[in-house]
Amino acid sequence: EQWGLLQCMEPIFKILNKATNWISTSKYPTLHQVIPTMDILNDMLEKEFNDTARPAVIHRAIQRGIIVLDKYYSLTDDSIMWKTAMLLHPRYHEKWFHNAKWEGSWVDTAVREAHRIWTQAYKTTIT
Repeated sequence: EQWGLLQCMEPIFKILNKATNWISTSKYPTLHQVIPTMDILNDMLEKEFNDTARPAVIHRAIQRGIIVLDKYYSLTDDSIMWKTAMLLHPRYHEKWFHNAKWEGSWVDTAVREAHRIWTQAYKTTIT
């Protein structure tokens, strides 16, 4: 029975492992990828959570995973660097936040804080 439960979780483990390896690489900077990756993981876990065919124990494990992911996602609010990295990245900019359906006030705060950091730390040093 336990092997069956592990097999049921295997697709989720594979996605979590891939995301961990993607974010944890030291080959290139990944700061700008943290929030989009967390969004992808959240969408995947929500989809799996809504699959009523899963055993109750798996359902609870997925629910716990969502809670933990939400906890770490909320910690990105403690540092503007995550959002600033995305705002400055050519692929994302402000449009990503709007496409991800962030509340307007959250986007405004991220843009304002990124501009503040740029003005205070970098603008005066660039001539």
